[in-house]
Amino acid sequence: MRKKWTMIMVLLFSLCSIYSMAAEPIKEVEKTIVLSYRELLGREYKMISPFGGNKITLGFDIRNRIYGYTGLNRFWGQAQLENGKMKVGDVFTTEHKGVQEQRILQVKYLTILKDVDSIYFEGENLVLSTPFQEKLIFQRIK
Repeated sequence: MRKKWTMIMVLLFSLCSIYSMAAEPIKEVEKTIVLSYRELLGREYKMISPFGGNKITLGFDIRNRIYGYTGLNRFWGQAQLENGKMKVGDVFTTEHKGVQEQRILQVKYLTILKDVDSIYFEGENLVLSTPFQEKLIFQRIK
């Protein structure tokens, strides 16, 4: 009889635990639109998605330029930013050859970067998105 009560108590406790876990609300991450280039001035970010782990970076300098590292080469170019909208102009890179995988990654990154049309913060992360639903997500390093 004692074993039955113990088993019933364990089952009730388990059900209560599962119910309380299911009842926790999903936390929404707050989105904050980047209104001007000044908000990003002097900051640098490393990519965490979709090409995380490849040392890809993005920075913003005083001349309304973006710069960074593609995982293979350094790059720089002009960027216009206003009220959450971003337009990237021509981008230039250094000329290291690297292996094919690095070159492909560089082309993908710079192509998406050129297509970016909006910029915002999602929590602590900087998000650049394209009209094609592609997102580049960065974490601040400086």
